[in-house]
Amino acid sequence: MRQSANEKIKQSASEKIKPSVSEKIRQSVSVKIRQSVSEKIRQSASEKIRQVLQAHITNSQHCLQLRTHITVVVVLVVVVVVVVVVVVVVVVVVVVVVVVVVVEKW
Repeated sequence: MRQSANEKIKQSASEKIKPSVSEKIRQSVSVKIRQSVSEKIRQSASEKIRQVLQAHITNSQHCLQLRTHITVVVVLVVVVVVVVVVVVVVVVVVVVVVVVVVVEKW
């Protein structure tokens, strides 16, 4: 009888402890899974943000290079136009001087 009472006490205690322990294990595992998933989401978001920023920086660098090239081309065109205008003016002046000299000699 005493053994039976001890067995019942042990069984009752075991039944009370088991759900408590298994619930704590479930909660612990659940927390760890949530933390792991949250960390993976953070890492993924961080990597995507890094990629977007890198693409933006690369795009900005290309835009800056393009602006520099456009500026160089515009400056070269202006220089060429100025040189052509100066050459045309010099040629016109030389032609006028030659014509004036020739007309005076006649």
